[in-house]
Amino acid sequence: MMQDCINVPYEEKDLSKKTCKNVRGAITAFYACMVKNRIAMEEPKKLTVPDRAPVGERTILQPNGLQTVFSVDTVTIRGKLQKAFFIHCWRLILLSGMRRGEAAGLQPDDIDTERGIVRIMRSINSKMEITKGKKAMRCAITN
Repeated sequence: MMQDCINVPYEEKDLSKKTCKNVRGAITAFYACMVKNRIAMEEPKKLTVPDRAPVGERTILQPNGLQTVFSVDTVTIRGKLQKAFFIHCWRLILLSGMRRGEAAGLQPDDIDTERGIVRIMRSINSKMEITKGKKAMRCAITN
């Protein structure tokens, strides 16, 4: 019956592979919560994601797009050209390889301008919670 929670929506709405994996994850997390609270429930065994589920396509920033990010500081929103408020953050992310949440978690004390170092000490997740992030690291910065 739990496998049907993945299969039926996929067949009716042609859900993506990622969505099907998320449904499977929710089922197994629910089971783990039940076990933790000592509530009897049949274990979901071997839940599979349909092989035919479509995989979303990703577009990687190409050299000409990268050049645009560093030469233009505006974006088009609803057909109007506007100043890109987060342009410097986007550039820092591209240059350092840090994640969005890590950039959002930066604080003034994390930047050592004398030594040219940015310390990544925390991250902000989608629930606006401060976490340690994936990994603590240092990024060298130059003027």
